[in-house]
This record gives sequence, structure tokens and C-alpha cells, in this order.
Amino acid sequence: MKEELITSRNNKLVKMLKGVKRKKDRDRLNLFMVEGKKSIEEAMASRFDIRYMLYTPSIPPEFVQRMKSFCSEKGVRLIRTTDEVLESMCDTVSPQGVIGFVQKPEYSIDYIIAQDNVCLLIGENIQDPGNVGTLIRTADAAGLQAVILSLDSADPFSPKVVRSTMGSIFHIPVICQQNLVGVIDTLYGAGYQIIATKIEKDNYVWGFDFSRRCALVFGNEGSGITDEISGRCTHSVSIPLLGKAQSLNVSVAAGIVVYELVRQRMGILP
Repeated sequence: MKEELITSRNNKLVKMLKGVKRKKDRDRLNLFMVEGKKSIEEAMASRFDIRYMLYTPSIPPEFVQRMKSFCSEKGVRLIRTTDEVLESMCDTVSPQGVIGFVQKPEYSIDYIIAQDNVCLLIGENIQDPGNVGTLIRTADAAGLQAVILSLDSADPFSPKVVRSTMGSIFHIPVICQQNLVGVIDTLYGAGYQIIATKIEKDNYVWGFDFSRRCALVFGNEGSGITDEISGRCTHSVSIPLLGKAQSLNVSVAAGIVVYELVRQRMGILP
């Protein structure tokens, strides 16, 4: 596939792809945007379907050649453009000279359940994009099998979340679900322990046995897990708060709980 040249911000394709910064257009086009050389490298190394790649002359020639070879092999539209055009499309103030537009993946709950001894993370109404990105990155780093988010959480395919995952969006399935209650019921029926993280003075996380397949549930930054979801959890764990703080950031709490699970599964003594 030949390289194309676009020099106008009014180009029809540029206008269409610029819309991917908005959720309604991401959903309509089924695309999300990745920015910068590192993210493009992660995308090219993944199984994701890249549709468009745009770059400026600021990109090193050897990386341009890699993109050309990749795009030729995979049938991706490669477009050389100007700094002005690229800046108009990017979400960051200082774009890094290359962006890509990737098809959003589709995963099913059945696909996740079919794997052995699965542990996954569930986020209910997680509003901050940085928290959503950190949850995805933490789950990936710990070897969890999936992240499931309620639809009222920040969109995991928004530019801010994609950046904050630092490439993990390409390594772990992320599923957005409107009916989180139904998902939890399905997981329970498949033998999962559904574990809520709460502010309590007992049931500390290190006393829980994480050897079985489980789903770790984390709630909204301000209000926590709703009563509806909490009522469907089979267990709860807590993290001791020894100072004056009344709560932890949700992504910090998730890191503590997830790595207690990792510690137990690796057989590391406390």
C-alpha cells in the first residue's frame, strides 16, 4: 500500500479521524487513537487491527521505514502529514510526531471464563481517566486476565486513558458492560469468588485465600461500590487505615489487593 500525503486540516479523512477524540465518534467508527512512538510500537506488536497511521518529518527515518514495512504487510493506510495537521488531530499539547487509529477489540465474558483459574478486576463507575488507566496497567502487570468496567466509568479507549495505560491497553482484555449485575451473576455461576474492597476494621486483605478464581470489585472514587453490586459479592476484604486518612485512591487500593493476590499465588511468604 502506497504512502499518502495530506497537508490540509480540512481534508475529509483528517476531519473524520479528528472526531475520534469524542466518545460518540469512537463508538460510531469503532476506532481509538494512540499517540507517540512508544504507543505505536506497542500497537504494531499487538494483535490489534491498525487502520491508519500518520506521521510528520520529525520521526526518525529508521522508524518511518519500520512503519512502511508494517503498513505494507498489514494493509494499513500510512499518511505523511505536517506538524500543523497532526497537532489538530492529537489530544496532547505536544504530540510526538506520529499517531495511529486502531480498531476497538471485542471480547466476551464467555471468552474470559473459558480460561483457566482466571482472576479479573471489575470497576464500577470509576470516573477519573487516570484511575481507569492505572487499573488496567496494574491488572496487566499482575497477570490478571481481564478488566471489566461499567458503562458509566471513564471510557477506557479515550486518549487520556490509553496514554495512562502505558501500552497495557494492548495486553489485557478490557470489557465495558452496561449490565454489571448480570456479569457478576454469570461469574458467580461459573464458580468465581466475587470480592468487594470495603472500608472495614476487619477482614484484612492478607487473611483472604486468593487461590480460587476470583473477581476483585472496586467502586467509585467518592461513593465506593453500590449496594446493588455489594449485595452480589460473596466476600469482602479491607485495607487498614492507620492514620487520619479515611480512604485510599481506588487505583492505590487496587494495587495493594492485586499484589496480595500475586504474593499468595507466587508462594511468597509475608
